[in-house]
This record gives sequence, structure tokens and C-alpha cells, in this order.
Amino acid sequence: MDSQLARRFLTVEIFGFYALALCLPLAETPMHIAFIFLVLGAMGWRLTSFAWRKPDFFEWLLLSMSAIALASTIINWPLIKGFSGFRNYVTLYVLFWIAYRSRYSREQMQTFFWLVVASIVFGLLYGLWELQSGVTTRLELHSAGVVTQSSIYLGEAFFIMLGGYLDRTSFVTAKFRSLLFLCILFAGAGLFVMGSRGSLLGVGFGLLLMVVLRPFSNKRFFWAVGCVSALLLLAVNWAIMSSPQRIPLVSGIRHLRPHLDLSDIDSAVNRNDLVRYENWLIGYWQATNSKHPLLGIGPRNYESILIEELPWASTLKSYPHDWQKLQHAHNLFLTKWCEEGILGLLVFLLFLGRIGWLLLRECYETNEPRWYLVAGLGSMVVFIVAGSFNSPFNNEFAWLAMLVMGYAIRRTLHETSNEVGLAS
Repeated sequence: MDSQLARRFLTVEIFGFYALALCLPLAETPMHIAFIFLVLGAMGWRLTSFAWRKPDFFEWLLLSMSAIALASTIINWPLIKGFSGFRNYVTLYVLFWIAYRSRYSREQMQTFFWLVVASIVFGLLYGLWELQSGVTTRLELHSAGVVTQSSIYLGEAFFIMLGGYLDRTSFVTAKFRSLLFLCILFAGAGLFVMGSRGSLLGVGFGLLLMVVLRPFSNKRFFWAVGCVSALLLLAVNWAIMSSPQRIPLVSGIRHLRPHLDLSDIDSAVNRNDLVRYENWLIGYWQATNSKHPLLGIGPRNYESILIEELPWASTLKSYPHDWQKLQHAHNLFLTKWCEEGILGLLVFLLFLGRIGWLLLRECYETNEPRWYLVAGLGSMVVFIVAGSFNSPFNNEFAWLAMLVMGYAIRRTLHETSNEVGLAS
């Protein structure tokens, strides 16, 4: 790693790492360009200083998930989207591996952290402008997908920021702590304006989990979580009760309001729930009646399911009035089961379970709210809870989660007494 070529590759990796943090919720094409720089740099310096070693447990899991995705693609060929599904999932595994095997210094992670914060603040401001201008009907981050996917990304970023605020040993100095607290409140308000119940439930469950399990003894942690939760609950209660119908800004919050009236069976919210429930039924039926139960129907190939061939298709109440095309099972685990079979689902569950166990164990051992632990655990809870009702695990929020979880596991398992930066 002392060669000039290796150092140039290291610089390329850091550039891609920073650019990805900034571009993920804002611009799709620059996001993919940043990913290319990240991968080229990460692979380049490793190849120029190649030393063989056996893969560890997480690397075997990543290789296994990649192999399952490839086998599922081949056995179900041709697929509607060709190899794009396989490529999407391998991209996620590569991102986790790069972060997991990184040696980013404190200063480099500080830059990454503040770029994530800046991208969220700018993304929300730009999204508010688009909403008020009539470009969009719901508050969204420009490149993070539809409102459900944008809100999951925002929920993950919320925990990244919260972790930085709570960690006394982090790179957030007293000078910028108040500014970060305002950014956290702004992100929380954005979640309510987006109005995605799954993401709000994910963030709420993440906060509740950390309070109930009490992995941290730091009183400041509980005061901060309590204050943030109380302020957000007061804000949403006021918005739901007082938001006038004519203001576009509260269209997402109004999405929460009719759900309070359980007698309104024909409300838009209950219609959305019916769509979700019937997609769950379709996903479960496909998973349990697949021609290839071990490998499923192929990555990103959920659209190939023919509704007309379902033996109970005539009983669907939401199709084709509320939707006409299958995209996913509205549950990330059901989607995984359908597309990559029982093997893909089991290895994915083992992957997430191992991450959750290690991070929780580290929380109890450190007894302090380290920012990467709050970020890693919070991000995982948000996309699991919200993804159980909304999106499959293949969007921008999945990219961010893989980077954060990979780095958190690296710090948990491979942290040295003095962090060696890539530039050293």
C-alpha cells in the first residue's frame, strides 16, 4: 500500500465515497458515477497490494447471497429485466463489503457524516420547492424514489444524525451540536410531511427499541430521545388536527388523518391498505407455489407473475381498479422469498440477524451511544419495519443502509486502537 499507484486508487475511492454520500438522495446519474469511482478505487488499491486471505463469516454470506441471485437468474432465464436484478443486489453486497473492509479515518467519516446531513437538508428544501410548485403531489427526495422510499431513506438519515448528536466522542463538536439538533428536527418534520406510515412506524419503533432495551446507560441519550420524540409527536398532532385542505405542504400529513377514522372504509388510506394486503396474498401464494421453491422466480422478476393465472384472481377487490401492474409484494421479505426462494430468504435473514446481534451486543458492552451503533441499528430497524409494508430492499435507502451497517460492523469487529486512515 506504499506504492504511488495504490495511493491514487485510495484517493479515487474516497472521492467516490464522498460523492455517493452527497448524491444518493439528490441525483441518480451522479450517484451511479460516484459508485463507479468508489468501486474502482476500492478494488484498485486492493489489487495493487494483493495479499490472499480466507473470507470471513460476513464475506461468505455476501458471496452466498451473490451466488443465489446468480443461480436464480440463470434457472429462470429469460427474465423481464435480464441481469439487472442480479446487478442491483450485487451492488448492495459490494457497498457493504467496501464499508466493512474500509479503514476510513475519523476525519474522512466526519466529512461523510456532514455530507449526509447536507444532502438531507438540501433534498428536503428542494422537495418542498417541488411540492409547492406543483411538480410533485407529495414531499419526496428528488432521487430517492417515491414517497415511501424517500421516507425510508430519510428515516435512516434521521438515525445517522441522531447518533452523531448523542455521541460525546464523535466528531460533532459543541459548536455544531445545536445546528445538528435543528437538522434532526427538520428531518423529523419532513417525515411527517411525507406521511408514510411505515417509515414513521419504523422510526418510532427504533426509538422505542433503544429506550426499552436500554443498551445505553447514558442519561443524555434518554433525554435526547425523549425530547425529540415529544417534539415530533406534538408537531404531528398539531398538523393533523389543524392542517387546512388547500395547502399542498400538508398533503402527506392529511394522508395520516383519515386513518384515525376507522369507520371510513372507503378512505384512500384503507384502499391503500387493501392493495397492500392483496399483494401480500399474491406474494405468499407465489412463494409457496413456485416451480423453483429454493431459488424463486428470479431477482427483480416479480412483475412476471400473471394475475390472471391465480386460481382466486376473481376475488381481488383492488385489481384492476387501484392498480394494474405488479411491482413487488409490498413486503421486502415476501419479495425476497418470491424472487430468490427459500435459500435467498434464509441467507438474507441470517445476514440481518447477525448484524443486529453484533450491534446490540456492542451497545451493551460500550454502554455509550456511539454514533455508528445508533446509525447502524436505527437504519436496519427503519428499513425492516417500513419495508414490511412498502418497498423491496433495492433502492437508494438500501445503498445507504448497506454503507452504514457495513461500517458499523467494521467498527464493531475490526476497530483498532488508532484508526488508520486511507490516506496514511
